[in-house]
Amino acid sequence: MLLDDDAFIRSPVGFNIVETFDKQGYLMAARNIVHDIPWVTWGLPELVRYYLVTHKVVPATLFEHCNPPNLTGLYSTMWSDSLHQPTEGGWDRMVIFTNLVMWNLDWWFSPLVNRFVHLCVASGGVVDQRWNEQAVITMAWQIFVRKEQFFMFNFSFEHTKGSYIADQFFEEHKLKHVPSPA
Repeated sequence: MLLDDDAFIRSPVGFNIVETFDKQGYLMAARNIVHDIPWVTWGLPELVRYYLVTHKVVPATLFEHCNPPNLTGLYSTMWSDSLHQPTEGGWDRMVIFTNLVMWNLDWWFSPLVNRFVHLCVASGGVVDQRWNEQAVITMAWQIFVRKEQFFMFNFSFEHTKGSYIADQFFEEHKLKHVPSPA
């Protein structure tokens, strides 16, 4: 499980996450799915297209996020036509908000997923285009994880830089909060 240090689970989860994950055969779980901005995913759909073709992979749900819903719709769109690229259609940039995400390690380190992640890193897009883990993990999800293998957490959750959440927690539970040194 990946949980950012400035992310907080705000309500009881209500079940054993790991046990449920394993028992149900889930490969991934997340709390939020959001629409990402174009410039942090620029070029990733084109690299994914290359990967799918060269590895002969039929994606699980990726084409549901493409317009048209096939390889033809797997491209980046920008807010301007200055690059002579389409400004409509393409990959919709719906990404897993990776401040709270969980995945099966056997799946993550499987040869096809591992090759995909390494291709993304080796391409330089992670640095040059600022593809963060969010975009790459999302593409792995949309390529390799069927709908029934994905779980959406439904507990209360907040991602913030503010310390007020920790302060509230300590106050509610009558704990002494020792702030970290500045």
